[in-house]
Amino acid sequence: MVAYACSLGCPDVEFSPEDSGRSNREFLYHILEEVIKAGATTLNIPDTVGYTLPYEFGKLIADIKVNTPGIENAIISTHCQNDLGLATANTLAGAHAGARQLEVTINGIGERAGNASLEEVVMAIKCRRELLGGLYTGINSQHITMSSKMVQEHSGLHVQPHKAIVGANAFAHESGIHQENLNTNRGGPLCPSRVEGEESGRRTYRREPKGRATTSGAGPSGRTGSRARRRERAELRSGPEREDRGARRRELTPGQARDGGSRRAAALAQAW
Repeated sequence: MVAYACSLGCPDVEFSPEDSGRSNREFLYHILEEVIKAGATTLNIPDTVGYTLPYEFGKLIADIKVNTPGIENAIISTHCQNDLGLATANTLAGAHAGARQLEVTINGIGERAGNASLEEVVMAIKCRRELLGGLYTGINSQHITMSSKMVQEHSGLHVQPHKAIVGANAFAHESGIHQENLNTNRGGPLCPSRVEGEESGRRTYRREPKGRATTSGAGPSGRTGSRARRRERAELRSGPEREDRGARRRELTPGQARDGGSRRAAALAQAW
């Protein structure tokens, strides 16, 4: 099939050996050698069932580079599934070991638990380039957030709020230490989250009139997240008015309470 694809004039023919992460190494090297001879220019190495650990997958890519004759004439690619939540880590391990094409999906959508997430891989390479041998991508990271929202809208697959990079709470800091770090713009270890947000097209914080930084999604008090909003609502409800309502509830007779419950149940049934 590789030779046939080449005979049709395809400039780039990719060969992907299923379940490479668990395949016999010597057999895998031999197959890759033969498809390179047949004209394959990209060798995609998939962790099909998402089973390998980053150390294993990185070593697999490194071993393929060393033991496959003719590998210098092909590009090594990765395709990692997320069954154990390691797709991004395995993809980065593969890139560090020599892979130069990384197969990813926006928001990590894909079969079963999904694939390696484009936004996570791109931002990891962008933010930790010095530890990845100077690797870079040609992706404009400023469009990541908008692309993520568009994919969610058209696919109907919405990301969880705590999804890295594109989740609604990804840059919502609740810790006072974190907010102080953002407010003073110090170059300490907590600042990378601000960089990641701005580089991926997210606004990570805003300044209130008194000069205090409030992270995205924060409420009037500067707290963030659903837990903080619940806390604020509880504070607003506390006080004399709340106590009066509680007193009125305690004054109800058992018969009145049952009647009230019945009326609410009937109303709900009618609405349904």
